[in-house]
Amino acid sequence: YGAKSTEFMAPPNFAWKLMREATLRLAAGDAAVRSLINPRQSAPIRYVDSPLNLAAPPAAWANDLAAPGMAAPEALLDDGRHLTRQFGAQFVCLVFAAQPDSIAHGGLHSADLRLVQVLPASAQAWDRYGLGRGVDNALVLVRPDGYVIGRWPSLDGDAVRAAMETSGVWA
Repeated sequence: YGAKSTEFMAPPNFAWKLMREATLRLAAGDAAVRSLINPRQSAPIRYVDSPLNLAAPPAAWANDLAAPGMAAPEALLDDGRHLTRQFGAQFVCLVFAAQPDSIAHGGLHSADLRLVQVLPASAQAWDRYGLGRGVDNALVLVRPDGYVIGRWPSLDGDAVRAAMETSGVWA
């Protein structure tokens, strides 16, 4: 089944591409065809019970889309960049703050960690990460594979560093 799924997701030739396009078009309106699409291939896997997730203090988050163990939501930043394009090479700490460079860095500068400032002008990101309704500042830590492993309702870099060190994520 793995080879067929791969060929469906990345058609190797015209015939596979034609079959894929027809299936996707028909699936939108026909429940019988919809079953041909494997939902595991179209929905992110959740790792909510993963030991890699870092404990974070409770907060009044507006949603759990960016909860530890969930795939980090895509969002367009105010400068036109896509947020998920920032993931992949190292751990990323998303800094949601009203003022640029307002994080108490707490030793977060490292070759293993990239800080990405997300200002309120990036409203889509703030909304998708559940901020702005009781949480005005936050740090969200994302693994290189794009999964959230921790989030904090403050700009305390020391808390992030301590959690990373305690869990063994960062030595």
